[in-house]
Amino acid sequence: MNLKIETNNIETIKTEGLIFFVFEKEKPNEELAQIDKVLGGVISDVIRKGYFNGEKKEIRSIHTHGKVTSEQIILVGLGKKEPFDLENMRQCLALSLLFARENLLKKVTIVLPPANLNIIQDLGTVAIMSLYHFISYKTKDCDKIKKINEVSFYTKDKTNISKYKLLLNKAEIIAEAINWTRDLINHPSNFVTPNHLVLVAQKLSSKNLKVKSYGEKKLKKLGMGLILGVSRGSDEEAQLIQLDYQPKKYKETIVLVGKGITFDSGGISIKPSAKMNDMKMDMAGAGVVLGIMKLLKETKPEVRVIGLIPAAENMPSGKAIKPSDILVSASGQTVEIDDTDAEGRLILADALFYAQSFKPSAIIDLATLTGATLIVLGNEAASLIGNNHKLIERIKNSADRSGEKVWELPLWDEYKEMIKSEVADLNNTGKTRNAGVITAAAFLENFVGKFPWVHLDIAGTAMSEKPKAYNQKGASGYGIRLLNDLIENWE
Repeated sequence: MNLKIETNNIETIKTEGLIFFVFEKEKPNEELAQIDKVLGGVISDVIRKGYFNGEKKEIRSIHTHGKVTSEQIILVGLGKKEPFDLENMRQCLALSLLFARENLLKKVTIVLPPANLNIIQDLGTVAIMSLYHFISYKTKDCDKIKKINEVSFYTKDKTNISKYKLLLNKAEIIAEAINWTRDLINHPSNFVTPNHLVLVAQKLSSKNLKVKSYGEKKLKKLGMGLILGVSRGSDEEAQLIQLDYQPKKYKETIVLVGKGITFDSGGISIKPSAKMNDMKMDMAGAGVVLGIMKLLKETKPEVRVIGLIPAAENMPSGKAIKPSDILVSASGQTVEIDDTDAEGRLILADALFYAQSFKPSAIIDLATLTGATLIVLGNEAASLIGNNHKLIERIKNSADRSGEKVWELPLWDEYKEMIKSEVADLNNTGKTRNAGVITAAAFLENFVGKFPWVHLDIAGTAMSEKPKAYNQKGASGYGIRLLNDLIENWE
């Protein structure tokens, strides 16, 4: 879908729907007042009589009956004007586009107040995200799926058209990376195997993005007993995938590590069958790392970014690891297996240790790691835990700007004691279920050395059980906007 800038007379724009944002108890802006006059005051009547009040997420459609070129005027309530809430505007924009699509409109124009034109890139990204469909396996009635083909943004400011076009072009690039990531995560695990992730990474390879992959033979040489241990029960070969974006000039290196469990049955500690189908998305962290690396090829930041993806299946079999087994990690530390369903931290641990070899300025891992993060934060935010205040604050700032929320949890010494083993160096779950989000991070911290590190548990944000504004059911692509902002503003 294309994004466009529209500067023609608002009365004669060739569009099927004009979308106006309206604050609660505020007079219509100049453009809406102009349309209202042409329509004989019908809009002001609707507002005066209380049929539309501008309340948050309130939507009202008014037919123009040919008095202007647009067939419909769609009023979208933003609620109170102060304080301004960008995330509210994102969600209201998404809901208005979904409303337009449901009403079979193919071409819509969003009328932004001049003060909001500086956020046109953000809103353009959300516009494309909102209209996402996952239909890769549909073979019937595809022509009946409702679609909007074109979204334009109206402005009277003709002096900055080139700037706005560049911002919308960037919005398209970001949104394409997000939706590409959503597709990858939504695919079933009989297609997305560890080897498939290798093939996806290889297709991203270019002059400024080098790709390597290590199969089980190489993993044995690297001593990655944790990745190999998790993979033992599966017929699919484990992989460690490395993507290296390296600009000509750079001063710092960031390493991103994404959990790539392409299907998580739980292993011998097998999960209940209810909702096990969602475990195809246990590679969401890997998907986000691949998606951001795809995006960096286009945006070309001046910082080196390395993506590492430990990829494996966690399956039960006669070869699978068992509770009480002890594995040796690439770092040499030994790990007692208390629960084979706590496998994500195992594969991340070997990858995090490997990340140290690049002497990075920051290590950031993303993983659908614990169900406990859902209990703590629900689907609204990712858990953030780390060892470096400056890096944590950078990520918080990027989360605020991007709309991808995080919430910091502590990593006190008391939690680190909880994952010690009586028979090995570490236990993969600890002896209590308490503080499960934090003890998982405490386990990982043992493998990052003294490098600045942040762990993002995205188990609650990586997928949606039902549509919500610009996040449709299924994979959300959470992390792309946050990481893009972080890397873009890295100094």
